[in-house]
Amino acid sequence: MVYLKNDQEKSRYAFVASKKNFKKSVDRNRAKRLLREAVRLRLNLLNDLKYDMIFIAKKSILNKKVYDILSKLDTVIGKLKNNG
Repeated sequence: MVYLKNDQEKSRYAFVASKKNFKKSVDRNRAKRLLREAVRLRLNLLNDLKYDMIFIAKKSILNKKVYDILSKLDTVIGKLKNNG
């Protein structure tokens, strides 16, 4: 994940799953869907941070469930709150 503080009202998000890492479009779409769902579930916490965030999917995400991703996202949110 790449992030940068912004001066907007809310945070903004982008989701990337490159063809280099995911040859099949089905896998790219699944990776982005998993990331989007995790962000959707934590949207109330993320919008308060006011960051631009780019979520970059790695190959290992295909073996994970949304709740695995949520635990990592919670860790990142905690770090951003402490630094922000």
